Amino acid sequence: MKLTYILTLIFLLGVAGYATAGDFTKPMPAEDEYWHTPRGNYEERRELFLTYCIQNGDKTDLRGIFTQVARLLAGMKTEEGYVQEVIDLIRSNRDCTDFVMNGLLRLQYMEQEKPTLSAEMAEKVENCILDFKYWWNDARRDTTYRCYHTENHQALFHTAELLAGQLYKDRTFSSGLTGREHVEHAEYLLNRWLDFLFRFGFSEWLSSYYEVDILLLINLYDHAENPLLRKRAEMVLNLLMFDMALNQFHGSLASTSGRMYASSLLRGSHDMSPTLKLIFGEGAFLPRDIMGNVALCGSSYRCPQLIIDIATDYTTSLLNYQKTSMEVDDAPLYGLSFDREEDVHLYWQMQEFIHPEVVRMSKKISEKYGTYPYGNYDPYINRYEEQIRKYGKVINNRLDRFALSEANFVTYRTNDYMVSCAQDYRPGAVAYQ
Repeated sequence: MKLTYILTLIFLLGVAGYATAGDFTKPMPAEDEYWHTPRGNYEERRELFLTYCIQNGDKTDLRGIFTQVARLLAGMKTEEGYVQEVIDLIRSNRDCTDFVMNGLLRLQYMEQEKPTLSAEMAEKVENCILDFKYWWNDARRDTTYRCYHTENHQALFHTAELLAGQLYKDRTFSSGLTGREHVEHAEYLLNRWLDFLFRFGFSEWLSSYYEVDILLLINLYDHAENPLLRKRAEMVLNLLMFDMALNQFHGSLASTSGRMYASSLLRGSHDMSPTLKLIFGEGAFLPRDIMGNVALCGSSYRCPQLIIDIATDYTTSLLNYQKTSMEVDDAPLYGLSFDREEDVHLYWQMQEFIHPEVVRMSKKISEKYGTYPYGNYDPYINRYEEQIRKYGKVINNRLDRFALSEANFVTYRTNDYMVSCAQDYRPGAVAYQ
């Protein structure tokens, strides 16, 4: 018998609760055992992951702060030398420091409850948070490239701004804004981002970036002071978990994907496998893919049991139809414009920077704020104008290799195999991930 699930908005509530302390010193090999069928309960898997992360998780670069958060969750002291490396990394202004700042803020919220850092290090962490550039409208121009604009990065910056502003409401940040002003700015942009998610789904569908989506959503669920914002974050978390449940196969997110890195394909283990093992009991932990899992392990969020049951039920064949993202040309049907800056945030989330309806506004925003997902828009503007001169209209609007426009995909899963395909997706267009 074939069972068909059509993706719909389900707003299931998680169940609060924390695991008890365990033995985090039991040796675990760096190559974790792959679980092909569900094992253990969540609390057992939580303890297992924290043990693995403390022993084998990356301690440096972008993920180093999360190993330190894992140590705190296990009742161990942070290693301040590594915290200093995190601060130096953030102050370098390099790309992806929004990942790191979300981890540092998570540690700082834990420090508010039970201080463990030395007074000197605590002051350095505080100054780092107050000095961070939380959005492109900060008058301080970037000295290196920073990606603000994709789906995950936009929300990571907004989440970090909210959490920082809440911590220091009455302080003046290096931006010139007070903490309260940062909270107001971040809440507005986060609600816009969440609105887009509810209406159109993820443009980076079923990708390794679900890990950082989990990180930011858990940070909102745990620490946003606005109860409506917390509830909305929980709803999107449940939708993301449902998304994975419908498209995972024995611990691998083996479906079509909006973005995918070659390393994940070549090594045969998906970047989301550690999360699938933690939540559904299938998969394997990996040293680098720890950000979302560490946040989950420190949170009261629990994935609804119904979603877990769907993920691990192989007794019935599953046929899943999904639509995600949207076509830029359809934007007016949804009340969206091409000349309003905040609507262009959505097109940039979809990485439709040079769509003919968007490219001129993209150029305007880049020049206004000094943030350039594309270094030079003029060649694309000229190509569209040439098409109009020659044919009377734009005949090819799919010049952007980054674009993640509307996808209609199908996944069919049995106990023995799974197949998945994005149907007729941007035929003839180039892609990069």
